Amino acid sequence: MKLPFAQTVDTLLTHCFGISILDTNLCEEECVASLIDAGITPTDAVNAIADKHDLCRLDIKGMFGVPGCKELSEEESEDIITNWLDLLCRQELDAAYSLQFILSSST
Repeated sequence: MKLPFAQTVDTLLTHCFGISILDTNLCEEECVASLIDAGITPTDAVNAIADKHDLCRLDIKGMFGVPGCKELSEEESEDIITNWLDLLCRQELDAAYSLQFILSSST
């Protein structure tokens, strides 16, 4: 399953840097459309934001446990998105099982 560009960027920003797409200019549809038209990947867009604002990644630790400033790779992005989608699916299944239990208990 492939996520829309903006959702992918938001997921990567949240996971890696603890910020939302709403904290950037990528929350504007025109900006996202221009990046897509230019062939920019969500990973490249996130790396550009991180570089421009000197953001350090919260999901990796550098020396002495401080956040690292390593650039996000396409492979890391795919892993982050895959893990995020797996988590969402598990949460939806848990919610469905809970609802099924509640409904069966009420009869």
